[in-house]
Amino acid sequence: MSIVDKEAILKTLGAVDKFDTTASPFLALRLGDAKVYRSSSFGFVASKDMLVDTSSVFVSLDHLYDCLKAMPEPKVELDLDKQGCLIVKSIESPYESELRVHTIPKEEVAKAGMKRHDLGKFSGILKPELFRGFNSKPFPVAAPPILSAGKLLLSTPSGIIMWQGPDTLRDVKLHPRESFLRFISGGIEEVYLTDTGYWGASNGPLVIFLSGHNLSTNLHQAYNVPGEKVTEFPAKRLVEVLGAAAALCDSSKKVEFDPAKGIVTRNAFGNPQEFGLNPQKGWQAFSIFGNAAKLIHDALSQTNEETAVLYRVEQSYPTMRLTRGPWEVNFKIF
Repeated sequence: MSIVDKEAILKTLGAVDKFDTTASPFLALRLGDAKVYRSSSFGFVASKDMLVDTSSVFVSLDHLYDCLKAMPEPKVELDLDKQGCLIVKSIESPYESELRVHTIPKEEVAKAGMKRHDLGKFSGILKPELFRGFNSKPFPVAAPPILSAGKLLLSTPSGIIMWQGPDTLRDVKLHPRESFLRFISGGIEEVYLTDTGYWGASNGPLVIFLSGHNLSTNLHQAYNVPGEKVTEFPAKRLVEVLGAAAALCDSSKKVEFDPAKGIVTRNAFGNPQEFGLNPQKGWQAFSIFGNAAKLIHDALSQTNEETAVLYRVEQSYPTMRLTRGPWEVNFKIF
């Protein structure tokens, strides 16, 4: 039995829920202190100092979340009934409530997708500053990230994002998974590598370990090439107006880069919406889709260099690249 702060455990469950799209729908809950463990084929996320032991029960993550949300009291009691089912009970209330959470027997844990992972030994403990200024949460990553020579590549449906990390990242050969990058985005306490090929990190009350991958770096090699410089823009203004244009138009509608007018799109009524940049000459107007404009905004807004540089990149289809500091976005044009 344990008495828990409802909002605190809901926050933990919310973070655990975003852990990995391939994760088990069940988690291990330790009754004595309400710590949790959830696994997937690639790794696990857990409360710090959590060990799955005989005092752990295995419950549906979604159902536990729903039951906790349904309780009006700020603190609740977690206990088991005679059949071993987890109960969420009201306390400090004139009214009694008992909500039973979907619980599975220990012998069915393997069927529920719960998995143990052999982490081996730590082969490296990295400084948390390694990923400072990097946040992958805004990006709909469509393929496993690639890390080569300290440069991360994120492939999305709207373009290829690359982020140049610090020199200390150049020696790391193991590609991280997208779920790991999302976990470390926004601040971490420690980063680890293990000799069995796992990335690990701790953040607040949670720790995560996810196996890396060794997929081909061909895509990285294809885009990690010099481009032909076209022009420069005031970066802050460019990022602002691309975000505004993306918000005004449908994701499938076009956003135009015009050397004279700046950034141009059309609203739902077909009227042009123009955001001026510094008027230029020497290059031709081109268009991208609204979702690509948002992608550029979300990447280049993560740093504060004064200048954004536009390049033409040699690919099998017309491609441009915008860079600002350690960030670059490669995108199709028409």
